Amino acid sequence: MNKDNQGEFLMFSDAIKEDGTLLEFKGIPISRDEQYVVETTQFEDYNGKAKIYLNYYVNPTGKNIELNIPLQ
Repeated sequence: MNKDNQGEFLMFSDAIKEDGTLLEFKGIPISRDEQYVVETTQFEDYNGKAKIYLNYYVNPTGKNIELNIPLQ
């Protein structure tokens, strides 16, 4: 996210496997440079489909939006 958006955080809060169990949360390393703050949410290793829930303070996109993101 752009550093100008102070106080607004994008976080992947929960991830749920196909079978409905939670992926174990491992941490959120944060790095900064002159222009951006980068949050990298880490979950346990998992080789399958999962839903990842986003929390964004001051959400500009609306509510209950679902996206399919293909992994390569």
